[in-house]
Amino acid sequence: MMTTHGTGGTEQVEDRSSSDEVSRPPRVFISYAHEPASEAHGDLVRQLWLFLRTQGVDAHVDLVAAGQRQDWSLWMADEIREADHILIVASPAYRACAQGHSGPAVGRGVQWEARLIRDAFYADQHALNRFVPVILPGQSVDGVPDFLAPATTTVYHVRDLRPGVRQVQVASIEHVTTRQRHAAGRPPVRQLAEVSIE
Repeated sequence: MMTTHGTGGTEQVEDRSSSDEVSRPPRVFISYAHEPASEAHGDLVRQLWLFLRTQGVDAHVDLVAAGQRQDWSLWMADEIREADHILIVASPAYRACAQGHSGPAVGRGVQWEARLIRDAFYADQHALNRFVPVILPGQSVDGVPDFLAPATTTVYHVRDLRPGVRQVQVASIEHVTTRQRHAAGRPPVRQLAEVSIE
């Protein structure tokens, strides 16, 4: 266990790493839905993935895996099981699929993925730092599924991920970078920070 201090007080957080794993980058799985009304949403997910990779995070997303034939149900289960942290990208389609309101033939992949995430969260409800709701530009807290309790827990807003922007304002996702920050002797942060991506 480790203790973090933020604007909401002191929080006990389980450290899933052993001392041998501190040097390895955190493994992050990005879970999102394809938004039928917005190709821009998929582009932003890709930009988030690329941004995390440039920051030394071992980020995983289906965009890369789609380059070869997959058994997607097994791929999703493996990614969720192996991830130190799961970023759930809020959107209307994600919320509808995660809450069973999209119909059986719509968004089957994200329905399955959200079911696996809900199950993992249900099995270990104290691992709040493992399941991180993220809101990209153009989306709102209304796209966060209820099981993540967006009204009572922290939701992370990414303000800007435009290509070519040298200083990107992003919500500092403490849960994703805690190990790296502690290893470097820097405290975790929760507020917006400017991060150089040179």
